[in-house]
Amino acid sequence: MAAKRKKSATHVPAIRITVKMPFPPARVFRALTDPRDIRAWSGAPARVATKVGGPFRMWDGWNTGRVVARRPPTTLAYTWRKDSWSAETKDSVVRWKLTRIPGGTRVSVVHSKLPSAWEYRDHKGGWPKYFLKPMERYLKKRV
Repeated sequence: MAAKRKKSATHVPAIRITVKMPFPPARVFRALTDPRDIRAWSGAPARVATKVGGPFRMWDGWNTGRVVARRPPTTLAYTWRKDSWSAETKDSVVRWKLTRIPGGTRVSVVHSKLPSAWEYRDHKGGWPKYFLKPMERYLKKRV
């Protein structure tokens, strides 16, 4: 009798986006973590805890999580889940790496452990549209 094979979950790749911003890493880090800055570029209240294990929350709770790494001004990571995900759905993980380069900062974001190909497609377009471009426009106005 042949053993039954367990169906494996579909592998969803991580989203990897890297952009250059003409600001120092400390300023970009602050734009990613300071509630006043986040509200200014996102248009909604936010919270990014100052300590590992503390809460992360954006867009009126549309996405929530916990800070898993915070090393100013170069590293930030948090779990990420949408309010529409079921309780059984595991959190995804967002990791930011800010590297000083001539003329500014290389900003790298990796969003891993997304639960489905649909979420991958949705978030891949969402990072530039709702996070990176609005944040950069905001920072350019503040110079």
